[in-house]
Amino acid sequence: MVGRGAEGHAMRRIRKQLALIYRTLITAILSFIPAVARRPIFGMGDLFSDMLVYGGPTGVLREARRQGIRGKWIDEESASEANTDGLSRRLGETYAKLKRVQETVPVEYLPHEAWSELLDAEWAGARNAIEAQRWREFDQFLGNFFRNGAISGLWGGDSMFCKYTAVDRWGDFSRLALFLRQFRAWRREAPNGGELKDLDQPRIGNPWGYNIDGNLVIEPAFEYHELAARVQRILAGGEGNPVVLEVGGGFGGFAQQLLRTIPGVRYIGVDLPENVIIQAWYLSRCFRHLNVKFDDPSAADGSVDAEILPNWALRAIRPPRVDLVVNVRSFGEMRRETLEAYFAQLERINPKWIYHENIGAERGDNLYGVPSTEYPLLKRYCLVASNESRWPRYNRHSAYPCRENLYHRFRS
Repeated sequence: MVGRGAEGHAMRRIRKQLALIYRTLITAILSFIPAVARRPIFGMGDLFSDMLVYGGPTGVLREARRQGIRGKWIDEESASEANTDGLSRRLGETYAKLKRVQETVPVEYLPHEAWSELLDAEWAGARNAIEAQRWREFDQFLGNFFRNGAISGLWGGDSMFCKYTAVDRWGDFSRLALFLRQFRAWRREAPNGGELKDLDQPRIGNPWGYNIDGNLVIEPAFEYHELAARVQRILAGGEGNPVVLEVGGGFGGFAQQLLRTIPGVRYIGVDLPENVIIQAWYLSRCFRHLNVKFDDPSAADGSVDAEILPNWALRAIRPPRVDLVVNVRSFGEMRRETLEAYFAQLERINPKWIYHENIGAERGDNLYGVPSTEYPLLKRYCLVASNESRWPRYNRHSAYPCRENLYHRFRS
């Protein structure tokens, strides 16, 4: 007699096989649909596949509860701090300086027109506060960056939080299902299955996300944590105090995981001025015991714990060594002339390793993106690993199909 447990496992295997057939059919059907009409359809394949595997919407919700996901976490988790250490003022003055310099840099280092318009609109109030030296107001802007326009260019502005808090049963269900897929992928990829406490988001910037057994987990946390652990493995056996350069550091999610994961690591981040300010504020608040340098926008030398610089400073970076350069899903959103300028600088900086995850084929949602197959040639590097993104949000079934690429320097 077959036991109930064995019968359940057999049924799960059958459901998984059906789900695979379903996803394959969806992918084939999408290939015949014009790109402009595909965007609303992407994600449906995986969603209905989940329902096949777990036994309908109720089964998906049951699996989420079994994994410890208790629902949305949207309560106020941080407030703006009194500007007693002068950090907001220093950041505001640095921002004003960076924006003046940005007017003089070569066009390759300017943001894409769409990003420029978005940032100008969302940061208008912050710029007014800086010009009027209303530092308490600017401090409040920084203290709530996950929920206001400060996150623009990273997550899509305050509309992301508004959409998350809106009551939309179908939207909430599909978002939770995707979060669950990401969570299960992290369980597979993270060392020893991962520790939930390592995902708990610092209560800085008023974050929001999901409650997993009492831990506040933002949606990209799985990727940040796993990538930091992977970088640690790549750099294992190398020189002490490794130097990691990230092109496009965003608000600092990966940097925060990197600094807490690898003892003695030195981090250099380059990004647009707005993101420099957010990342510098975030890392300074996360690691009050570390030296986070941001107000010398000339160059980095890898001599302090973290250096946050504007993207055009890439031309002047001359540390004794850089062990690894990282870029995650921003190369593909750059103009071709910007890519050429950046890759030329990477060749000059001469890191031992270069890792990037970016779009590997034409985007399925008809949005702008340069596939990694069209990136400039890295003359001194060989590609040692390339594979489809391990994350369901960016796999071949998604509208943003990405590939992971790891290069190793073979010539000095």
